[in-house]
Amino acid sequence: MNKIENLIGERVKNSNFSFSNGLNITISSEKFEGCSLKRTNLKSSKLHKDIFYQCAFTGSRFDDTLFKQCTVQYVNFQFSTFNDCTFEKFMKKKILLGNNFDHCYFYKTKFEKVMFCGCSMSCSNFIECEFIECTFYATTLECTVFDNCLFSNVNMSELNIEFSHFNNCRLNKIELPYTQIPYIIGFSEFSKNEEIFVTADNKKFNFEEYQEQFENLITYYRSVNEFFPIANIILFQENEEDAYEILQNELKKCLISSDYRMVKHICRLATINDRINPSKIKMLFSEVKEHLGKLDNNTQTIECLKNLDEIRRLTMDAKYNKNALKIIVETDIASNDLSGINTLVNEIETIISTTLPNGYSKSIELRHNSPYEIFIQLCQNIDEIQRMVDVFFEALPIMDAGLSVVCSSILLKDRIKSKRAQKKQSKQDSRIKKITIIIE
Repeated sequence: MNKIENLIGERVKNSNFSFSNGLNITISSEKFEGCSLKRTNLKSSKLHKDIFYQCAFTGSRFDDTLFKQCTVQYVNFQFSTFNDCTFEKFMKKKILLGNNFDHCYFYKTKFEKVMFCGCSMSCSNFIECEFIECTFYATTLECTVFDNCLFSNVNMSELNIEFSHFNNCRLNKIELPYTQIPYIIGFSEFSKNEEIFVTADNKKFNFEEYQEQFENLITYYRSVNEFFPIANIILFQENEEDAYEILQNELKKCLISSDYRMVKHICRLATINDRINPSKIKMLFSEVKEHLGKLDNNTQTIECLKNLDEIRRLTMDAKYNKNALKIIVETDIASNDLSGINTLVNEIETIISTTLPNGYSKSIELRHNSPYEIFIQLCQNIDEIQRMVDVFFEALPIMDAGLSVVCSSILLKDRIKSKRAQKKQSKQDSRIKKITIIIE
């Protein structure tokens, strides 16, 4: 064993014990340079005036952790999770410099007076986060999702923000780049009430003034053969037919040129809301399937397949910018009790059909039969999902059933459990033993 230990370096190692158990600890004024800190797990901890330079935090988890007055430069945080954390008042001019936050998950994390400079934040999720007096410079955000986030006095005017997704965010005095806005997924949902400012060549416009220049922007994008932003602008103007035609033509061109990454973004934009008819959206996936069947180049086939799952989910599975609600109902109904299982399935069918609007996507299937388990899947917006869950609890005698809720939103999870607890005790015997609710 001693011979093995002599061969293990300090900077490259397979496990991390640098912070002990990582619970309720304070690390102050220490220097970590070129260190392997991957798979770190810190909870209820504080990092104060520490220096992290060219370190690897890959695959780490930070819960209720404060990063205060730290120097964080050229650090790899890929595939890390930040839950209820705070980044504030960084040293070295408050800059997060050259860090890799790709494929990270941030939940209820607050960034205050922080400058992101030369960072990569692609394919990451920010849920219910706050950005207060922050600046983004020379940072990449492709496929980054901001969901229910607050931006207050945030400067993104010199930022590559292409193909990021803003969903239900509060924008209070945010500056965005002139030609980049129509590349934002969710731009068509921006409203006049939000404090959006647009900057270009040392000029600044409010969002209403920016809208007056849409025709000039469309002319510009046509001149450089960029049709994705044109479709996005037309969606903002609520001309869905013309937007779909542009997206369909652009998708065909991208398939011919083997630009499958762009095909995925086109499908993301087409499914951003309910404006484009679902049948037309499924036609987009049919185009992709037909193209895939004609490929005889292994490299192209592999590249297309890498993006195909998400394209299928966006188009064929009817998840048109909606959340997926999955309900697993475990019963004590025996396999030979066909009357009992049919009665329960019919009751669930009635609940769904009388609660949701026309055109909803639904599947109900039986899993296992000794006893029976029912699996229900719906794709709806979050308000309809909440109403569906409420009605589900009201209509079925499930007080004695166990309940498990899997949901990225703690507030929604708590609300569901609270709603279930408020249901009055039912005298009717329940055949349901456990309910699992999953919201994706």
